[in-house]
Amino acid sequence: MANKPIQKYPIDKEIFMKILKEKNLTIRKLDNLPNFDYTSRSIERALRTGQMSYNLAHSLSILLDKPIYDFC
Repeated sequence: MANKPIQKYPIDKEIFMKILKEKNLTIRKLDNLPNFDYTSRSIERALRTGQMSYNLAHSLSILLDKPIYDFC
């Protein structure tokens, strides 16, 4: 069986960083939060490629109290 491609959403790095700044957070601070299951490296990789997996985007939207379409 072949691996299925993961559905990814385009992400705007500038808007995402602006949202983090509004919430007084950084990518490194997200790494230390207890309810967040992803590492800062996963977020950095997504920002570098400009694409984010649905699961990561959903977790961030819950954490930041913003809908996914605000930063994707």
